[in-house]
Amino acid sequence: RRTCENPVAHLKGQNANADIRRARRSLEPDEMRRLLETTAAGPERFGMSGYERSLLCRFAAETGLRANEIRKLKVQDFDFGNLTVTVKAAYSKHRREDTQPLRQDTAVLLNEFFREKLPGAKAFGGRYKQLTKRTSDLLKADLADAGIPYVDDAGRYADFHSLRHTTG
Repeated sequence: RRTCENPVAHLKGQNANADIRRARRSLEPDEMRRLLETTAAGPERFGMSGYERSLLCRFAAETGLRANEIRKLKVQDFDFGNLTVTVKAAYSKHRREDTQPLRQDTAVLLNEFFREKLPGAKAFGGRYKQLTKRTSDLLKADLADAGIPYVDDAGRYADFHSLRHTTG
């Protein structure tokens, strides 16, 4: 209340449609199925078994969480009784605690996968210290194994962030 007029009123907002850094696409249900099946049987990449990468892709597509949010998850962030996962405010893009629902069948698979891990252990990342920062490279290789194009005919990408589009 120290100024008589708004000092930023003259500024114009940016057009989000003009700043598209990469056009992304969602994966079709049959593509997602093929990706998960092929990846589960695939070789180790980025310190992760094929099964863990398959579980990671399934989890990302069903929750819509960003790679960095997933990277910071620990086993204790999962509540299998209430079928939820909580991203702490420090790691959320919006800087607030976010709780996402889990599908029951996915929760069962995750619970089994985490059975041997301590509560403070990272959720995903295999033998690496944390989930790789090259998640798009990880997914690109798995897409190639599944015979799914990384870039479609319209020039849209199917990178790790596109799994958020698949959620929608």
